[in-house]
Amino acid sequence: MKQKIIAAIVFVNMGVVSGLLLTGNEHLFRAVQLTWLKGNSTANINDGKDFDVHVISASETNEWTWTQHEDYNKEPLANELRAFLERTHSAAFLIIKDGQLHTEYYFKPYDARSKSNSFSMAKTMMVM
Repeated sequence: MKQKIIAAIVFVNMGVVSGLLLTGNEHLFRAVQLTWLKGNSTANINDGKDFDVHVISASETNEWTWTQHEDYNKEPLANELRAFLERTHSAAFLIIKDGQLHTEYYFKPYDARSKSNSFSMAKTMMVM
């Protein structure tokens, strides 16, 4: 009986693997290897280190630099907000108002030069 169960499991797994390969979905094996086998249950902002990335270079005329407000970073983050951002493993916190950068904080190990996946944040920035 045990042998039949093991054979059935092996057969089903072979079918799934064959189906993924035949349908051109072999990238899922790499995704499992680089996500679940590293202890993550889903994509995360540090995936760019493991997956292929495509840099979209901005032309000089399309570069954007935020103007810093005269009160830029003069007020520290409230303790409750800082604690929440650290507890939720935030990378950065920005406040941009009227086209000026009012507040900019980064949380270890990230800084202003860090690169990460942006997920839906990129769409939000484009709308702004």
